[in-house]
Amino acid sequence: FYVMSYGITLGIAFAADILTMYVFYEMLTLVTIPLVSHNQDHAGMFAGRRYAAYVIGGASLAFIAVVMVTVYGNGGAFTYGGVLTEAADKGLMQLIFLFGFMGFGVKAAVFPLHGWLPQATVAPTPVTALLHAVAVVNSGVFAIMRLTYYSYGPAYIAGTFVQDICLALAAFTTVFGAAMALRERHLKRRLAYSTVSQLGFLFMALGLGSFTGAMFHLTTHAFFKALLFLGAGSVIHALDGEQDIRNMGGLRKKIPFTFALFLIGTIAISGIPPFSGFFSKELILTAA
Repeated sequence: FYVMSYGITLGIAFAADILTMYVFYEMLTLVTIPLVSHNQDHAGMFAGRRYAAYVIGGASLAFIAVVMVTVYGNGGAFTYGGVLTEAADKGLMQLIFLFGFMGFGVKAAVFPLHGWLPQATVAPTPVTALLHAVAVVNSGVFAIMRLTYYSYGPAYIAGTFVQDICLALAAFTTVFGAAMALRERHLKRRLAYSTVSQLGFLFMALGLGSFTGAMFHLTTHAFFKALLFLGAGSVIHALDGEQDIRNMGGLRKKIPFTFALFLIGTIAISGIPPFSGFFSKELILTAA
């Protein structure tokens, strides 16, 4: 299932039209549910059911957008700048865009549909790195990018109520995720809420019309967040399963290599030059 999730993610990336992308998007849900429930204890099974409810429910919203774009967009083939024909009612299609934004946004943990993401940290660390940094959240953001730039076109929603709603959700997601991360004592859940905050930056870039900023931050976040999750796994392994950060200390001497790499990931996610997070966040600020 772990290996299949990578192949299916490639299917999402290389899909030539919105319907094909949606099929792979749903396949990714089916192969990642067993990964979340891997431990098969009460917490794992509960997290798996919650994850399934969120992402399948969100996909039903996204399906409405997929159908409408396919009908009014010459089959939904991706073309930069949008494919919607003049036959489409503009007000209705803008409303449908919100359905697609929230539906695909479930996997991308947009507020208030983020609840599955912290819960899914009960999975093994390589799985949480896959879910929260590489495949699942990035596929959600990528699907929204395709919908925005290759199905609708940024001009279709610029200056409308849709843009205002998307920017407001992005801003709140960013602040909310960071605030929740600060108060969280569970190591992997703290990183999960950090992911929610970073995805808010991505939504902000999309709402501002910065395709380059969104794509760049999508890439940089995948690298430094995967590094942080794998570093957290090393910490948990060194402390015999302990995940409460209040019970951690002196790790620099105990696991110096993990300490160094975790520090690099932390500096990068903080946007401090010359690390990658600075450059991607600078593009988003420039767009703003």
